Amino acid sequence: MKELRELTKLSTADFVVDESELERSMTDASTEEVAKIRVPGRIHKLLHKQLEAQQKSAESKSKKLQLRFLLSPTEIVGDPQAPHTVGSVRMQHNTLVGEAGHQRAVASVPETVEDVGCGLILSSIGYKSESIDGSCSPDGVLRCRRAFVSYTIQSIRTSIR
Repeated sequence: MKELRELTKLSTADFVVDESELERSMTDASTEEVAKIRVPGRIHKLLHKQLEAQQKSAESKSKKLQLRFLLSPTEIVGDPQAPHTVGSVRMQHNTLVGEAGHQRAVASVPETVEDVGCGLILSSIGYKSESIDGSCSPDGVLRCRRAFVSYTIQSIRTSIR
């Protein structure tokens, strides 16, 4: 929640929420979750507040961070003008199915795909960091505890040199 709130306050980029995608994500089960569970309710309120703010705002920043809903990557598409580089990611549109608290995304019927242009792909799954041999030095520059790496600005400066 905190990280999502911080995205709405970016000084150098617009944080954009697509209203139609947000509405598409609200099934009867989603509405029940928002009403009964605190965190989904707070997220829902924050995203709608952001929608209102972006509709009122006349100014636009040079960069844009767009939050997308119910899309799954299915294919990396090369740039036709530079075949060895990434041009876009093909995304499958999804629909939510299931009861409140047990929803899952499944491919939309009829199948709908969209190509989202990009020049760089970063793959990241999960949130827990794990120690790699030698990454946590015994001299205390980096200390690993409970899957977190703690550091100080001084230790980073020392490590970079």
